[in-house]
Amino acid sequence: FKKINKILNVNISGIDYISNSLDISYKDYGYIIEVNHNPGENIHYILDDNYNYKLTNKIMDNIFK
Repeated sequence: FKKINKILNVNISGIDYISNSLDISYKDYGYIIEVNHNPGENIHYILDDNYNYKLTNKIMDNIFK
């Protein structure tokens, strides 16, 4: 996926990927169906009665570690 970002000249992107099995590596089988150079992170939330937090924060924290 880093190669795709390099081709698009972006640092971060949202890549929609489809595969028949999660047991097979994306390197061996599967298809990229869409790349968003400016992904909208505001629609991704984890809603739990005990822990209300945005998934975006976790993603960004991991990207910029």
